[in-house]
Amino acid sequence: RIARRFPDDLAVQVHAAEANLLAARLPQALERVERALVLAPLSSEALLLKGRVVSAQAHDARPDDPAAWATGRDWFRKANR
Repeated sequence: RIARRFPDDLAVQVHAAEANLLAARLPQALERVERALVLAPLSSEALLLKGRVVSAQAHDARPDDPAAWATGRDWFRKANR
């Protein structure tokens, strides 16, 4: 609820995404991290978090599919740059 009240606050969006990820609410985590990336496309914290969310989705949906894991790695590479 707080993240919806402060849609333009990067820190709130990142923390909400992290909380949702830890609670295994991946669609909500993805929604929050996407909002964070709209606010700050080069935020290394948001880029890393996007990689974690995408990797968690790959693990849940297609754990043996290397292409699914590659998407998560791409976000980690972006964060590293």
